[in-house]
Amino acid sequence: TIFVFLDSIIKKYLVNDYPVLEINFYICLFSLIPISLALQFISGWNVLKNNKVHIQLLRGVLGLICAAIIINSFKSHAFSEIYPILFSTPLILIILSYFVLKEKVGVRRITAVLIGFLGVLIVSRPGTIHFTFSLFLLFIGAIILAVNVLLIRMYATNQSSIAFAFYGFLSGLVLSGLLCYNYYIPVKGTDIYIFIICGIVAGTGGLCI
Repeated sequence: TIFVFLDSIIKKYLVNDYPVLEINFYICLFSLIPISLALQFISGWNVLKNNKVHIQLLRGVLGLICAAIIINSFKSHAFSEIYPILFSTPLILIILSYFVLKEKVGVRRITAVLIGFLGVLIVSRPGTIHFTFSLFLLFIGAIILAVNVLLIRMYATNQSSIAFAFYGFLSGLVLSGLLCYNYYIPVKGTDIYIFIICGIVAGTGGLCI
């Protein structure tokens, strides 16, 4: 619910006025507000000292790529086309959990996954004029998102979930800042407040994951 709310704000107020990476930069920047509050009042800052920083930074890079793909798709497609493809992420996760985490997957779940992928193909219509490059990238984004969540399941033992959120958004902030430097557009009027809201919403969503 949080991320659908975030995507709605981005699509309505930001995506047509600012470069994708600049949007990512501000969202990552202001996402540190709720995450810093969580560090201060829930876990303490000492949880940032751990032996999985490289995995958490990798998650940030993957998250930035995935976010850029998703936000870019907002420019030319409706949510009714975008979200069915993104919702293939849980289906991909089930497959990965079977092969990577060795979790048990029964016949009913396998059947549900196959039906789910069939629905995704019906919506996206690959092989037709309707199927654009940005929709193809959304499939890649769904895979990246699934891998990102899988990394948490694989490496979260004895690691703070808040640290995962902090390092993920921090690495996204640094990388998007470097990449958007030459394409930066000054923020207009009250748009900065929209960016702040988006960042707080994104940071809260990151903590939930």
